[in-house]
Amino acid sequence: MQKTPVLTLTSIATAAIIDNRFVDYDGSLCDVAGAQPMGVSVTDADIGRPFAVDVLGTTIVEAGAAIPLGGKAIPQAGAGVIAGYALQAAAGDGSKIEIRLTV
Repeated sequence: MQKTPVLTLTSIATAAIIDNRFVDYDGSLCDVAGAQPMGVSVTDADIGRPFAVDVLGTTIVEAGAAIPLGGKAIPQAGAGVIAGYALQAAAGDGSKIEIRLTV
């Protein structure tokens, strides 16, 4: 599996961060359905620690459900802002796939 980030920024964790998940601008995991994420976490991080966030290009995300090729990657409950499109199909929860970021 590959990824091609064009822009990766650094954020400071305000909550425990898990890699390959959508994150908010405040340094936490996206926890509000439909929220506009900053990007996708590249690594895990403990509170107060810096971590990388892919914000432009392609990246790897952990799917929360099945996503078809070309399907929408939407954080938290599948409603709201489309944060990316699947470049691979996800078989289900826990599958890691490459997406094209649109955030």
